[in-house]
Amino acid sequence: MKKKKEPRALKVKRSAVREKKYIEEVSRHIPNNVRLLLAVQAGGRCEFDGCNDYLFEHHVTLREGVFGQNAHIVAFKKDGPRGQQKLRPQDINNVENLMLLCHKCHKQIDDHPKDFSKGILESQKIDHETRIRILTGMRSERKTAVIQFKAKVRAQQVDIPHIDIATAIAPRYPMSKRGFLIDLAKIDATGTAYIEMAKQEIDRKVPSFYETEEINQSRHASLFAIGPIPLLTYLGSKLSDKIPVDLFQRHRDAQDWTWKHTGAAVNYETLKIKKGSDASKVALIISLSGKISSQHLPSHIDDTFSIFELKLKGQDPNTDFLHQREDLEGFRNEYRRLLATIVRDHPSTKEIHIFPAVPVPIAVSIGLDRLRQVQPALIIYNHEGSTKGFVQTLRIDDYETK
Repeated sequence: MKKKKEPRALKVKRSAVREKKYIEEVSRHIPNNVRLLLAVQAGGRCEFDGCNDYLFEHHVTLREGVFGQNAHIVAFKKDGPRGQQKLRPQDINNVENLMLLCHKCHKQIDDHPKDFSKGILESQKIDHETRIRILTGMRSERKTAVIQFKAKVRAQQVDIPHIDIATAIAPRYPMSKRGFLIDLAKIDATGTAYIEMAKQEIDRKVPSFYETEEINQSRHASLFAIGPIPLLTYLGSKLSDKIPVDLFQRHRDAQDWTWKHTGAAVNYETLKIKKGSDASKVALIISLSGKISSQHLPSHIDDTFSIFELKLKGQDPNTDFLHQREDLEGFRNEYRRLLATIVRDHPSTKEIHIFPAVPVPIAVSIGLDRLRQVQPALIIYNHEGSTKGFVQTLRIDDYETK
């Protein structure tokens, strides 16, 4: 006997009942081990970007309790917030699909799902949990005082996100989220006037940094800097040689500040490309990020000057050569040896004219690694386009009149 066909309306109703029952069972039973894992990964704090409220203590009474909510990134209902995903998680209550949120932030993301997409929330979750993992994985003696130096380059200013700093300085961690800022972007001047005002600001701010409680407690500094090469070199000359400072580089490929741990080592070499008639006159070309020809130096760097060139060994100058911390240390060692050689072979030299094409940490090192009151003053040039060429920008001299 042929089985009677079930009406479509009844099939749809039964299917809806089954889905409702499944949803109710799943929504009520996030496993305790998943709840615990999420709380640990979130550090007990709201994972919504910019909130960070602690969710295991009442904000008024300070009584301990569970005040967080396990929020779904992709809703457990298909018609819920972000529920219409082509690839829904197999386990909707997996910790990867959950965020620990306060009630206000939970309501915010579910009331405005178009503003807070699956991708945005997953990014916030990753950033938050990465920060918690870094901070909780560090020992107490690993503190560092973070100093940021910002100056516009080609009329643009780049911000440095805190998560990038926290990731880059690991296994150290910052004394505070705010750190210490030297901001030259607000200086309303150009040309020589800008350089002089910038130097004055550096002269004022750097000593203040070394008087902060952060540096006194940590006895270590981490520098994140963006700016013109001459000002970076001047900044380096003002940093203390008594307190260790780690220098960081913004990497264009990954768009982050974290030193890499793999890749071929960078080697450097120094050549004396010209012997001048006056032993007291010395110029130094540093061709790393770009090639600098001695023929393009200013006319006053004439036949009386001896010219040295510090360059990459075995490769052409390029903007992406500096990847590992060891690459920076390699330059600093080569540069220190070169300064010692100049002092030995040119004892009457009072100043070295420097023409740099270098990345940020190396620009800072040029000023930092000079032995103060022992080695010659540095005259730093900046390349200002094909028309002007190299222009003398500033002088680094211990005996310069203040």
